[in-house]
Amino acid sequence: MKYDALHEELESRLLAALLPRFENKPTVLAREMDMNRATLRKKLRDPSSMEEN
Repeated sequence: MKYDALHEELESRLLAALLPRFENKPTVLAREMDMNRATLRKKLRDPSSMEEN
């Protein structure tokens, strides 16, 4: 497994695991992570969709 693919998979799993701690509210999690909520939604849906061209 390539580093990028591994990183995306781990990041997606970590964000999904953190979501219940924030009442399953992606907006709250995104704010705490200092991340755009649209980016968070994409990473939660499909980590491979975040691949850079």
